[in-house]
Amino acid sequence: MFTSFDKGFDIGPDFGSNPSDIAKLYAYTTENLAMAYLVTGAVLPTVFHQDPRYFRKESGSVKSRILWALRAEVVAYSDTGKLMPNYAHLIGFGTSAAWANVYLPSENVSFASTMKRYGLRFAVSGGFNLMREFDVMNGIKSRFHHHDVTEVDGVDSSETSSSRAH
Repeated sequence: MFTSFDKGFDIGPDFGSNPSDIAKLYAYTTENLAMAYLVTGAVLPTVFHQDPRYFRKESGSVKSRILWALRAEVVAYSDTGKLMPNYAHLIGFGTSAAWANVYLPSENVSFASTMKRYGLRFAVSGGFNLMREFDVMNGIKSRFHHHDVTEVDGVDSSETSSSRAH
C-alpha cells in the first residue's frame, strides 16, 4: 500500500520491474516504514516526553472532529497531559523522509522529492487519524466479522438432528 503511495505521488524509487527490482522496492518501503514508526512512535516521544497516542474526540460536529484529527498532527500531549507541539511528527516525519534518501538511487534524491515524502507522511497520518476518529476500522471489521449463529429458524444449533428426532 505505501509503495503505491510513493509511486502514485511520484516520490518513490524506480528500481525496475523484474523480481530483484521489486525486492529492492519492498526493502526500501520496509526500511522507510520502520524508520518512520520507530522515530515518530518511540524515539522522539521518549526524548520529548510526549504521548504518541491519538485520542479520539468522539463527539461534536463532523467539522470539529475532522479539525481535531488533523490538529493531532501538530499538537500532542506531554506525559503530564499538557498540550505541546507534536515534535514526534514535526521532526520525525522530516527525519524519516530525509533518511529515505540514503536508499534511493541518486537520480531520485532531491529537496523537492524529500519534501513531497515529508508532506505525504502528514497526509497519510492525518488520514489514519480521521479513520480512528470516525471509527472506520471497526465499521469495516464488523461488516466482515461473522457471528456464530446459535439459533436458526427457532431451533438451537447445539441440538443435533438425532436429538431433534426423539
